[in-house]
Amino acid sequence: MQGLATSATPSLTPRRLRFINVLHCSNTPPIHALSLPLSLTVQATKLMMVRTTEYKAEYHHFIPRFLLRQFAALEQPPPTRRQRGRRPRSQRPQGQPPKDPFVNAIDLRKNALVQVSVSREFGLVDMYRDQGYQNPRHIEDNLGKLEGHAGRIIKKASDTFKAGQTLELTRRERDTIRKFLFLMKYRNSTFYARYNHDSITTYDSNDKHRLESYMREKRFKSPRDIWYANLKTFLDLEMDPDMQWIKKVHERAFPDDAMMFIHHMQSKFMAFCQPSSEEDEFILTYNAYGVFEGPSDVQIDPTTGGAIEGAYTEYHNFAPISAKLIIILRSSLLVDPSKEGAEDLQEEWENLREEVRKQHLFPEKAAVSLLESLPIKKCGNSYSTTINGKLVLKPNRGPRGEDRFYFTCFRISSYYVNLINSIFLEQATKGDTIVYRSKSALGRTLKSYLEIGREGFKLVTDEANDPHLAFLKKLEKIAGQLVGNVCLRYKAIAPPKPQTHMSQWVAHLVGLKVMALSENSDAPEVYKLMKPDGGLDTYFYDLMQSQLMVFLKIKIDVILSRSKLTQDDRLEVKYQLQQLYMTFPAQRVWLYVKIMRNLPNFDERDFKKPIRELEINGPEDDVAKLIALYPSRTDQLTMLMFYKAQMTASFLI
Repeated sequence: MQGLATSATPSLTPRRLRFINVLHCSNTPPIHALSLPLSLTVQATKLMMVRTTEYKAEYHHFIPRFLLRQFAALEQPPPTRRQRGRRPRSQRPQGQPPKDPFVNAIDLRKNALVQVSVSREFGLVDMYRDQGYQNPRHIEDNLGKLEGHAGRIIKKASDTFKAGQTLELTRRERDTIRKFLFLMKYRNSTFYARYNHDSITTYDSNDKHRLESYMREKRFKSPRDIWYANLKTFLDLEMDPDMQWIKKVHERAFPDDAMMFIHHMQSKFMAFCQPSSEEDEFILTYNAYGVFEGPSDVQIDPTTGGAIEGAYTEYHNFAPISAKLIIILRSSLLVDPSKEGAEDLQEEWENLREEVRKQHLFPEKAAVSLLESLPIKKCGNSYSTTINGKLVLKPNRGPRGEDRFYFTCFRISSYYVNLINSIFLEQATKGDTIVYRSKSALGRTLKSYLEIGREGFKLVTDEANDPHLAFLKKLEKIAGQLVGNVCLRYKAIAPPKPQTHMSQWVAHLVGLKVMALSENSDAPEVYKLMKPDGGLDTYFYDLMQSQLMVFLKIKIDVILSRSKLTQDDRLEVKYQLQQLYMTFPAQRVWLYVKIMRNLPNFDERDFKKPIRELEINGPEDDVAKLIALYPSRTDQLTMLMFYKAQMTASFLI
């Protein structure tokens, strides 16, 4: 056997083969006892080695175990409930906590108080497994490294505050914590569910078309691949004092998420807080690190009955560290520059606040934060000095690597602890578990949340199976076990029933008819003349936009018919709307005129009843072909398309 070895092949003596066999197939006899040729023996050994490295699914935590351990129950279950092979408590060194402790939790599936293992809570199988990468575990590995750095800093903070001292962090340590907190938000199950799609077709968030364009530009195959790439970008990013990282993150991440990261790092300050009462505690929900306090606009789509997300403003973000310690991020929108020694920024700050306020449906309410009076402030630093109670930047001083930051831990009242917990609970309806430390503190938190009426909280619909009401009823039952009778207060609203407008119905039929007449399985041929990179997704999106154009036209016509404007003024309004529509993408104008031409083909009293055949083909198709020949003249040809369609229409398009 030894004579067969070469410089490229290690010598396989019977002793070595026997050793390999024991490692990989311990229940079989030693290899020297088998009457097999050496070549077959080596092949069998290699096969066994390959089998041992086969992929195994992994449970990935989106809330790291080192944080979950901070919520470990004071009373741990007996060793019989622990995993096989773990040393029982009696055999562990005195004072050493178990590596896999249990936490107290509300199990919302069973509607019961339970204890759950840290190792199997707040995670998903293979959520960070990037199969398109050479090392599919690269995200999980790098998250682990960041968690290690952040964990040491957090332990340092906890120990410092327990001793009643001021926490001193280097710039690198502070930036590490800030990055860690952002990734706690970005890596969680909510973002995973948002991006976890094999195709852009099933992606349904409000940035779909920006994401689709980015996918096409960067040649990503799925939204999930973008999420993985963004995670890698954020993890690899070096936070230099000169802030070159801002340019790098813009270049390497999806723009919307890059701006989210920059905003998190630059537009908020960080404060540590602990309950002033020993009886109060913070709870932990599955999405606590992604929850924010601030105005958020949600409207009901009357055509589908579904919720439409609108503008939102994050005044405060949260990061529970333990039942007794939380990090709160406060937006600079709540920090008056005149009180920070930056009077020159006062006007700009006020203008920004006004712009943010105007984006909301109810601007007067958007300016108010529930936690605006929470007694926290910016940390001190080594590059500023305090003059007349204001932090003033030292002369000729910019950010440096050797900068130091000094944090105190703010003690907050029961009112604010309960309010923060209520914010967590309000957003916990889709979770299965709520972690707590002690039953007494949980009882007070639940009682406060369920009994106190706050605007915007505990809104339920009048439907029989409303999930939020079911969630509240579960908490009411748990609270009853802990503190006795609880008077649940909530507000029931009647959402508008889904309705279909005539423009939507006609657009739907016209769009399908155009598809039926096309021989192209991807998107109609004429449509692709105007949008060569378009597909079914963009076609139906443009169809929806064209329907909204028709809807707006009908609404304006109705308003004008009831107005006291002169006929000339009415015509001027209609003319201006036409001029606006001519600036829209050619493919939308093309669909718009087809929908408008077919409106008279339906009964106005019952628009689902057609009175004539659909008229699909029209002069707009000829103009579309010209656009394909002369793309540089698209704007002029789009106007021509509009006018030609108008010439053949029986009413003003």
